[in-house]
Amino acid sequence: MSSLEFVRTVTFSAAHRYASASLGEEESAKVYGSLYRPPGAGFGHNFLVEASFSGPVDPLTGMIANLTDIDNWLRAVASRFDHKVLNDLPEFASTAPTLEMIARAFFRAVSSLVIPGVRLNSIRLYEGSSTWVDDFGP
Repeated sequence: MSSLEFVRTVTFSAAHRYASASLGEEESAKVYGSLYRPPGAGFGHNFLVEASFSGPVDPLTGMIANLTDIDNWLRAVASRFDHKVLNDLPEFASTAPTLEMIARAFFRAVSSLVIPGVRLNSIRLYEGSSTWVDDFGP
C-alpha cells in the first residue's frame, strides 16, 4: 500500500517583536538580544506556510481531501495572522511570537478545522527564504 502526502501553501504578512509579557521588557531584552524590540517597535515578514496532509484517497474523487476545503482551512487561519502585529493576538499573550510559536499556533488552528479522515502531518513555516521551522503537532 502506498502512502501519499498532499502539500499546499499559503502566505501571510505580519509584524512581530521578540518580547514576552511573561518575561517583562528587561528580561526579554536579555533573552532575545539583538532580536528584542521595545514596545511600539517590531519588524515584519512575508511568511510562507506549507501544510502537509495525508489520509486515504477517496476512490470516487481521487483526492485525500477536496482542494477547496484545504484552501479554506489554510486561508481561514492565515487571515487571522495576516497584516497583524502578532504580539497583540491571544495566541501570543504569554509568549513571544517566535517562528516556532507561530508555527505551533498555525498547526493547532488548522488541526481544529480538518475533517475526520484527513490528517494534518506538519506545518512548515518560512520566515524569508533561509529560515523555517517544522511543526509535527503534539
